[in-house]
Amino acid sequence: MLMKRRTKEQHIDELFQRLLQLGSPSGRYAGIPQHCMLEYEDYNQLVCRCWLRTYPRGDRLVAIATDLTYRLSWGASITNAIEIVAREICERFQIWPQDLVMIEHYNWRGTENADGLGENAEHFYFADLLWCRRNKEFASPKWLRLSQSKVEDLIGTPLSDWYTEAVTLS
Repeated sequence: MLMKRRTKEQHIDELFQRLLQLGSPSGRYAGIPQHCMLEYEDYNQLVCRCWLRTYPRGDRLVAIATDLTYRLSWGASITNAIEIVAREICERFQIWPQDLVMIEHYNWRGTENADGLGENAEHFYFADLLWCRRNKEFASPKWLRLSQSKVEDLIGTPLSDWYTEAVTLS
């Protein structure tokens, strides 16, 4: 019997369905901050920053990394350093690589380029990453654009504005 090859969309839909069915989070991620500034070093040894929000979903951790290269640093963007950011999250918070669900977020609201971008001024991407055990690093990223409502379904709560989060934490 011939088996059909699974498409990337089928894989992502299955992952999302499993996460959406999960109930309340376990205590496994109790020590991880829900919001923080994450610094990472890009491929050119430049210090970069992203705003990280974490949401436990069963045995998985959904991490939303908001790109700040146009606001606070001049290094690689989240897209160009997604493997580094994911590895940094796993190492810093002791997450198994297979338990990390990585979402990158771009938000140009309030910048001089926002008007020309229209609805693209804010957008989300699920980053599907492969973990290479031998090299102990993520590789081969593939992206799938997500709506904000899909992200909120995935994390199980409405997204708050990260600007407000940043102000309340200082």
